[in-house]
Amino acid sequence: MKCADFQKMIPDIINNTVPDEKLDEVIEHIDNCKDCREELEIHYILRYGLGDDEDEEATDFIGQLENNISRMKAKQHKFTIQRSVYVLIMLTAYTAIIGSWIYVLFKYFV
Repeated sequence: MKCADFQKMIPDIINNTVPDEKLDEVIEHIDNCKDCREELEIHYILRYGLGDDEDEEATDFIGQLENNISRMKAKQHKFTIQRSVYVLIMLTAYTAIIGSWIYVLFKYFV
């Protein structure tokens, strides 16, 4: 993912609305691009730092952002597992269909 594409995704990252199919790219970019991670932190602090809360927990913006990133990684892992299970199910179904065709061909035409 290019930095420009990542920066367009910052509102989605902050709002936890990154599409599942983009999670891999976004997380990889967060982990590997220091500049974009800092940009994300700045946007996050600006977004949540302008509130009136004086609560100490509310001022740990970087900790909150880290929690959001951890949740995104967990969601990414879950999506990867779901995608793998889907692929296995489809491969099994296709194998069964092709096997049935081969059986019918050999039984009736050979």
